[in-house]
Amino acid sequence: MRAISLLERKLNFDPTIDLGDFLPYWSPWETMGGTAELHFATFLRGALLSSFGLTETCLTEISVRASRIETYHEMQKSIPWKTDDRLKFLRKIFSADGDLKEFSELGLKVVDGYSNFRSERNAWAHGHLVILPCTAPQRWENAWITLKHYDPKKGSFNQNNLRILASDLVDFTKSAKQIADNAIELRSKVDQRLPQL
Repeated sequence: MRAISLLERKLNFDPTIDLGDFLPYWSPWETMGGTAELHFATFLRGALLSSFGLTETCLTEISVRASRIETYHEMQKSIPWKTDDRLKFLRKIFSADGDLKEFSELGLKVVDGYSNFRSERNAWAHGHLVILPCTAPQRWENAWITLKHYDPKKGSFNQNNLRILASDLVDFTKSAKQIADNAIELRSKVDQRLPQL
C-alpha cells in the first residue's frame, strides 16, 4: 500500500481518471462509449501476464532447486536459464525416476500447459493491442481484439495477427489462471523434496 501511495503522489495519479481523457477524439470508443470495456480488456491482459509470470517463476524455482539434486544434476550440468532449456530439463526430471517422480503428472501438465501458450504469452507481453468495438449495443461481445507483435527471430512484425473476440480473451485468461494455479500447487507439493536456495 505504501509503495502505491508514494507512486500516486510522485505521478499525481488519480485512480478515478476517465480513460476517455486519453483517447483521440476520433476513437470509436470515444464516439460510441464503452471505456469500461477498455478497462476490462486491459485488466484481462494484466491478469493473463500475471498468471504466466507466476507460472514462469514457479517453474524456474523448481528447475534451479532440482538442479542441485545429484540425480537431476547429472541430466544438466548447469542451471538452465533459457526458457527452452528449462522446459526441456523440467520434462526430463518429471519423466525420470527420482525424488519428483510422484509429481510427474502434475509437473508435466504445468510444463506442457505453459509450453502450449508460450507464443501467445510473448505476443500478449510484447504486442500492440488494438480493440475495435462492434456496433452498439453488442459493442463488447463482438469486439475484435487484435494483437500485432514483433518477432525478433524473423526481425519483423508478425503478420499473422492474433485476432479474437472478447469472449476468447476471457477464456484465454481463465486458461492461464488455471496453469498458474497448477504451478502453485506443484511448487507447494515439491517444496519439501527440493533443497532450499
